[in-house]
Amino acid sequence: MGLRWTGGRVGNSLVARHLRSNPPRPSHPIVRILILSVLALFLAGCEAMPSRLSERFAPAEPQVRELETARVNVFPALEEAFERISFTVTRSRQAEGVVAGQSRILSDDSFRGARQYQLEVRVSEFDTDLTKVTVALRELFEDNTKSRASYQDLRTHGIYDSFFTALEQVLVEQGHLMAADIPQEP
Repeated sequence: MGLRWTGGRVGNSLVARHLRSNPPRPSHPIVRILILSVLALFLAGCEAMPSRLSERFAPAEPQVRELETARVNVFPALEEAFERISFTVTRSRQAEGVVAGQSRILSDDSFRGARQYQLEVRVSEFDTDLTKVTVALRELFEDNTKSRASYQDLRTHGIYDSFFTALEQVLVEQGHLMAADIPQEP
């Protein structure tokens, strides 16, 4: 007996009747193993990921320093600190407590790729003489491929240390911070 076409309706065909009476079941052992494996991976979640892998995809935390001076003293010193590490200030909003800048474009040896660093600084005041400075560094890079530029938020880099050193030097020179008040890294 052959299958008959019902004009797009499946309701009365032999195949439909067969499927209603015998629904497909994952009876093969490989199918069962595959389903159990997928279910186990789903239930394991992110905890099963290696810590190095999950750390790599976690957002980079900005570096923070607390300075024993008023916010009004820190903000003008930020622009001077940007100049000392050869960054150009691209945005400065004193009311918001944000200063952003970028380095010059650095090309590689073969002039096929380039990179640039962006630095964003947020200033917040805890007390009249205690200011928190939060710095986030992002590296923009482009290579000789046809794709767009990419970026990466950096957790550690020498630019962080250079910036904080320059900021502290400016504040000491301006008389707003004593050399003994500079926090020492362990």
